[in-house]
Amino acid sequence: MKDFIERKMFEIYNDFIKEVDKRDSLCELKSLRFDGEKSPNYHNPLVQMLFLLRYLPAYMVEYYNIYKQVIDKDFLYNFDVLSIGAGCGTDYWGLHYAVKDSLRTIDTSYIGVDPVDWKYRENLGNSKCRFIYSDINNYRGLKDNFFNVIIFPKSIGEFSELDFGVLKNIFKNMKFLSGRLVMISTARKTRKNEDIQRIEELKDIIIKNSFLKLENVECYDSNTNNKLENYCRYFYYPEQIKKYITNLSSRCKSREKCPDKYIDREMFDRFPILTTSQICYQIYYFRDPNWDEIPF
Repeated sequence: MKDFIERKMFEIYNDFIKEVDKRDSLCELKSLRFDGEKSPNYHNPLVQMLFLLRYLPAYMVEYYNIYKQVIDKDFLYNFDVLSIGAGCGTDYWGLHYAVKDSLRTIDTSYIGVDPVDWKYRENLGNSKCRFIYSDINNYRGLKDNFFNVIIFPKSIGEFSELDFGVLKNIFKNMKFLSGRLVMISTARKTRKNEDIQRIEELKDIIIKNSFLKLENVECYDSNTNNKLENYCRYFYYPEQIKKYITNLSSRCKSREKCPDKYIDREMFDRFPILTTSQICYQIYYFRDPNWDEIPF
């Protein structure tokens, strides 16, 4: 897994520095912030690259540990995952390596849905891993598929109120064809309370509109700044890339023309996530009490 992180990061980094060198201005990267109501412009390939360079290793080890936690419970035998707001599939990579490290054979399928056509997706040799580039209004076509895991990877808070209303209606009409279901949400710390409230609403909808009952909830909210390499032995962040993105303002050819250079440096020269301070997730386990057979 550490080798994969290194390879993927340098793949993105090499593309990023080429694109930066082509541009006179880097103002388009100012949108990559999470302290306001508006989401970053992920349709911009340069914003995608910087997002992944800042967050990919941290998010991947968080997803790895989450899936390992679910695997260790022996609640599911196979994983048929629907990832809503999947991005480039970082949560799938965490799942892949968690399954690889498991002591048992686990068949895995994965569908990642996102309204943005992300670069750098990779199925790691699994033909049953695929990505759908789709607006939420087309999600209803997924409602009769078989899933026993639904995950929102840092994504549940990025729906507008209108789109979240559409998502709730989709959940109300969804047919859960498995006797067991795991729903996972990883929250952003800048909107933690709102993200948790939303996943609670979806939990209530599942209970009300299906035969599934809530069996257990596992929540984690880190309030520490421990190093991520102590949280997961696979964590790796290349020093070369860290030096580059934390001095990004110096790469902007138009920086001398900016009226407020301090703010520009603050927006550009931000450290990647290197500690556990941003880890926050909820795992909901549902079971149909009328089903006694082995878990799917």
